[in-house]
Amino acid sequence: MAHATYYEPTLGRIAEQIYLQYSGTSLTSDSYKSIEEIKYLVVQQINRLLKVERLQETNLNDYRLPDNALITNYTVTNITADGERSFFRLPIMPIAAPHGMGLYEVILEDTVDNIEYELVPIDNAYYRTFMALYPNWNQYYAFSNSFGGATGGWYKWDGGIKVYLASSDFASNHRVKIKLLAIDIATLNENDLLPIPADMEATVIEQVLNLMRARLPQDKAQDDNTSR
Repeated sequence: MAHATYYEPTLGRIAEQIYLQYSGTSLTSDSYKSIEEIKYLVVQQINRLLKVERLQETNLNDYRLPDNALITNYTVTNITADGERSFFRLPIMPIAAPHGMGLYEVILEDTVDNIEYELVPIDNAYYRTFMALYPNWNQYYAFSNSFGGATGGWYKWDGGIKVYLASSDFASNHRVKIKLLAIDIATLNENDLLPIPADMEATVIEQVLNLMRARLPQDKAQDDNTSR
C-alpha cells in the first residue's frame, strides 16, 4: 500500500472530474462526447507540463523500445539522507527496459552554485566490484574524476521507486532533474495509469478548467438580466 498515490491518476477519472466541476451536473449518456474532448485537453496539458520529448532511436542493439515510448522530464526536490548515501523517489514508474534505461537520464543540480552534474548508473549487481575498483569515485571525488566521459558522479537504481546517490550531503541544497521513459499518453486507454506525479493531477485539472472557461461563450440571459 505504500506510495500508492504514485499510481492513482487515470485519464478517464481526471476527465470525468473536470466535467463534473465544469458542468455542475452528474454524468449522463450525453456527457461522454464532452468527456472525450476533455481527454484531448488533458493529454495536451500533461505533455506541456512534462516537457515531453520524442525518442530519436527506438531500435537498440539488443532490444527495441516501444514505438510509442516518450521521454518525460521531471524535477525532484526531495532528496533524503540515508547513512553515507542519499536517495530520492521516482515520481512515477517508467516502462521496463533493459540496463535500467527506463530511468533515461539523471542530472544532479547544486542549487547554491547553479552547477549541474551528469550522473552515470552503476549496475546493482556490480556495485561492490565497481566501488572496489574505483574507490575515489565515491562522494565528491566523483565530480573531479571523470569516468567514461561522464562529468559527474553515480547513481544506483534496482528498478524500484528509490534511486540512490553517492553522498548524504545531497540531501540539502541539491535537486535532481530526471528523464523517464513512459508510454505516449495519447495511446492510453481511459483506465490506464497516467505517467504523472500525484501532486500534478490538481494542476492538470485546474489548467484544463481554465482553458474551457476561457472558451465559454457569453451567457446572453445573464447579460439581459444585468441590463434591466
